[in-house]
Amino acid sequence: MAISSYSDLTSAVGTYLARSDLSGFVPDWIKAAEARLNYGGADPLPSEPLRTRDMEKSTTITASSYVTLPGDLLEIRDVYMDNASRNPLEPTTPYDIRRKFSGSETGTPRYYAIEGGRIMLGPAPDTTDTVTITYYERLPSVETASPWLLTTHPTLYVYGALLEAAPVLRKDARIQIWHGLFKSGVEGLNRTSTKARWPSGGAVRVDVPL
Repeated sequence: MAISSYSDLTSAVGTYLARSDLSGFVPDWIKAAEARLNYGGADPLPSEPLRTRDMEKSTTITASSYVTLPGDLLEIRDVYMDNASRNPLEPTTPYDIRRKFSGSETGTPRYYAIEGGRIMLGPAPDTTDTVTITYYERLPSVETASPWLLTTHPTLYVYGALLEAAPVLRKDARIQIWHGLFKSGVEGLNRTSTKARWPSGGAVRVDVPL
């Protein structure tokens, strides 16, 4: 079955379920599958979140003591001052920045910390500059947009939605099959993306979750 739209997706999930009485739940299960892709799933059907190169995005913002985080941000990969050195800033906590730098101290930022919906820079910049944030963006809603994942791997949405039907289906043996297909699909994409970034087996950097 070809899946290229939200309508195709809801039809595919309904076909797999083979339960016409559950059709009204399908839109909610698709939304829950999107959350599972973005944030991962917990027991009893655990799955890691999707993090691939296709989800990476960068934005450059005027630097100040606080910088507003992008609204579609899931995890930060890099934060660096957009100047000649382009040295990455070191992640830390708001407490450490306040402890290391007084309220009036300025200079070239060396650290950043997430506080609410903002990034705190430490020390506060002493010149007009910009900061670049490279991050993983949240997958847009498949109901109102056409995410790249729906084009390249539409069955991940299908299996993810079917997993969210587990509380209703209860002891249906198909749940474990769908879980395995979804979990291996996400892990395979993540692994492929990591290998492409580190082709010779170099050390893998740790990303900073929001």
